[in-house]
Amino acid sequence: MPNTVKGEVIVRNKHGLHMRAAGQLCAVAAKFASRIQITKNRKRIDAKSMLDIMSLSAAPGSKLGVTATGEDASQAVAAIQEFFATYPEDR
Repeated sequence: MPNTVKGEVIVRNKHGLHMRAAGQLCAVAAKFASRIQITKNRKRIDAKSMLDIMSLSAAPGSKLGVTATGEDASQAVAAIQEFFATYPEDR
């Protein structure tokens, strides 16, 4: 049975999860074999799809859930959390 790991992140960028950030997040997610999903409220999207990420309309301060399923799930969630923790707040 595949490994599933969950985590949470907060959008800290003052512009929210805008197009440039969505593209970079998508690139981080694409490095992993695991299926990675991001949840905002009840909406669940594929973290490897830039259009899906943009559809979240994640404003500054939004809390997002991160779920990864697969052999590298824990590394995937850690990388997504690292992305949100280090992405510049004013970029």
